[in-house]
Amino acid sequence: MVINIDRLARMYSLFCMLCVMSAFFLKKGLSEEKGILPWAGYLITSIALMYTHYTAFIFLFSVNIYFFIFWKHNRKYIIKWIICQVLTGLSFLPWLKMFLGHLTIGGGQLLPTPDMKIISDVFIHLIYGGTFSIPVYFYPFIFIPFFIILYFGGIRDYKKREKWDFYLPVCLFVIPLIITLSISIFTSKKIFSEKHFFYALPFLYIIIARGIEHIRYKNKHLIAIVLILLVLSLNIYSLYNRFFLEKHQNADWRNAVAQMESLAQNGDLILIQDSLQCNAFFYYNKKIFPSYTIGHENVPQDISALAEMFDRIWLFRCQDWLHDPYGIVRKWLMENCILKEKYFYFRIDRASIITVELYECKKK
Repeated sequence: MVINIDRLARMYSLFCMLCVMSAFFLKKGLSEEKGILPWAGYLITSIALMYTHYTAFIFLFSVNIYFFIFWKHNRKYIIKWIICQVLTGLSFLPWLKMFLGHLTIGGGQLLPTPDMKIISDVFIHLIYGGTFSIPVYFYPFIFIPFFIILYFGGIRDYKKREKWDFYLPVCLFVIPLIITLSISIFTSKKIFSEKHFFYALPFLYIIIARGIEHIRYKNKHLIAIVLILLVLSLNIYSLYNRFFLEKHQNADWRNAVAQMESLAQNGDLILIQDSLQCNAFFYYNKKIFPSYTIGHENVPQDISALAEMFDRIWLFRCQDWLHDPYGIVRKWLMENCILKEKYFYFRIDRASIITVELYECKKK
């Protein structure tokens, strides 16, 4: 169990750090004509990115777009860039077969096609850290201070600074946004979500920071203070909603499992219908009861064989629309068992309500 939970560790913070380091080394390399250490750092971080997450291809593509914009106006460093690209590609060859296999498996199909609400929700999560319990038509007002700061950090800041300092964060934020949205809209790979776009966030923050700095530079300190306080207030409110309002929290596996454990007895069987979140059940399950992950493919054979061995069956349901859209598991249990209890856990995050049902097996 310890090894199983340990393998659930995520790479998002590492990936984000490598993206920032890669951009830093590239900018450093483009500002030093004779230095090779920055290019070595760029090469190492690029290789590490590809072995950390496949969205590295989107990020590195955006970096290369920036390089070509730079090279078009300053025809230098092309040899160093070509060497880095060749070595990066060669370093990925040992993993190429595995990568192609992963492409055939697919991914992202569980996410919906992005619309304006989904796009707004993603940016609210990324910028403010939480969520807002308001109607959709109020969303534009949430982004007003953000767009004001973005204006000063983008259009106005562009006129004041070296344009290459402006192009880098813009390219590394806008291009991944366009690519991710295009893939999600025009293909079956629905990858537009916080976890597939978070790596571009530091570059958005750079633009925002420059916007605040530019407002202060124009001796508009009061405006800068008001905007900062407004953004912080929205941030605190969204975080409060995310962590303290029940309906915005993750599915409550802790209480669901605790309730089951307090009522379960010897001779009980646990069926977990959500194969994607069964690790959450095993994490909180302190009392070891016989448990299985059940799918709707082999319901009659699997459940009938198990029902003969146990007196009662606990069914954990989550995301029925995905794991049992036709209710095959529930239908079999209702026909062959007696429903004794049903519990609901309404801590909702993207419609993940947990339903726990207790059935008593009919003995022949």
